[in-house]
Amino acid sequence: MHRFDNTALCDWFCTGKATARHTLGLRGKEPKIAAWVGNSVHDGLEVHFGGGNGLESEGAFYNTYHRLIMEPGYVVEEDRLGLENVRKIFKHYIMRHPVDQFQWEIIELEKSAGVRVTDAWEFWFKRDMLLRGKDGFFYPLDNKTTGRVNQWWAKDFNYSSQMSGYCWATERERGTPCSGAYINAIELGLLPSGVKKCSVHKVSKDECALNHTNYQIFHTARTPEQIKAWLAQACSLAAKAIFAGTAYGSLELLQYAPREGQFIYKGCSGCEFGKWCRLNFEPGMVDEFTVLDPWAPWLEQKS
Repeated sequence: MHRFDNTALCDWFCTGKATARHTLGLRGKEPKIAAWVGNSVHDGLEVHFGGGNGLESEGAFYNTYHRLIMEPGYVVEEDRLGLENVRKIFKHYIMRHPVDQFQWEIIELEKSAGVRVTDAWEFWFKRDMLLRGKDGFFYPLDNKTTGRVNQWWAKDFNYSSQMSGYCWATERERGTPCSGAYINAIELGLLPSGVKKCSVHKVSKDECALNHTNYQIFHTARTPEQIKAWLAQACSLAAKAIFAGTAYGSLELLQYAPREGQFIYKGCSGCEFGKWCRLNFEPGMVDEFTVLDPWAPWLEQKS
């Protein structure tokens, strides 16, 4: 039985990238600081929405931040992703959003599970929360962090395969239609500081720093037709992945894998394998550009 989550399915738009990442279990050497900071906030939020107090929530946030970022020796500049800046934003969020004032019924906190799609593969999802609305229907919620929360960032979720997959999985799991998902967005921007007067609040920037935080919860809708279209495309990508894993699934064969990313607008932008790919995935240079770090969220265990 093959397993694919949304990350793997999306990566399989480029056979070369996905084979390196998901068949050979490699990742680029550059640290993924933004993603790891997001994981830290996520773990703190799980404790918060589970009824933990402020100290427990902050402790979960700090422990993950330390484990992923500080302990390996990565140097994080004191910018928006620095520990102190993110800690202030996270602490302010949980103080401003007590669980007893949450407007939906929380049915379930983080859940990882697989749903069989065909005899050959299953879709693996890691849902942050499952909500029940006043209409009685169920909605997945995903916590997201980003440098800037605005309408341009938010609109991309209307086309997100992750949210479509969560809706499909929720329908299969609960046996009822799922017409959309919620995004709990937390902006991790650099808080202003200093004695200079803020042009907006007319006090020093140190005094008004937390007034510059930005948190939003918004809904992204899915029609039954959109969910059916997602499922058809997911099956197509899974079939491609199963074939490619056999056809190109070694360092010697990787150089022959198609590179479809170059035909997608900005498809290669920011790819973790970009430099190695330009050298045609030369097998002898694998250690220079990558480390072994298999992508297998279905094997993750919480400590």
